[in-house]
Amino acid sequence: MGQMVKTSLATGKRMHILSSRGDDTVTWDTKDPIAMRRAQALFEEFRKQGHLAFRTRADGSNPEPIHKFDPDAEVITMSPALVGG
Repeated sequence: MGQMVKTSLATGKRMHILSSRGDDTVTWDTKDPIAMRRAQALFEEFRKQGHLAFRTRADGSNPEPIHKFDPDAEVITMSPALVGG
């Protein structure tokens, strides 16, 4: 897994990545293209591993599944797919 990246909270953009390690938070500023590329790379890495991604508002409302990184999303939550058994 890649290194978690934490950048400025100036715009409040963040991604929560749920894993066996817990909940990692990655933040970025839409005016910082390097931070956005790092967040996008992590998004794509976890999608390849089978994580599901959801975009929500900062208050957690209006969850919507997404398949591509959205740098303008207030919050992205990535969760491993659950397997029944």
